[in-house]
Amino acid sequence: MKIEDPHEKNNLFDFPSYSDRIKTMREDLEGWYSRYVNPRFDGRNFPITGRGQKARADEEDALTYRFFE
Repeated sequence: MKIEDPHEKNNLFDFPSYSDRIKTMREDLEGWYSRYVNPRFDGRNFPITGRGQKARADEEDALTYRFFE
């Protein structure tokens, strides 16, 4: 059963009917990273918080971990 949520107001991640789609999206994303991401700038290798990276990856100190207020 698919849930209609055109305005994306509900988190449908845990709905069993979406598990295949979530699996496919994860595989697609991993494939994209494998092809296009420079490992030196790969955020998966750094302690990124919910606020993410504030600096551009090509700035000199962008990969220096900083705490944000």
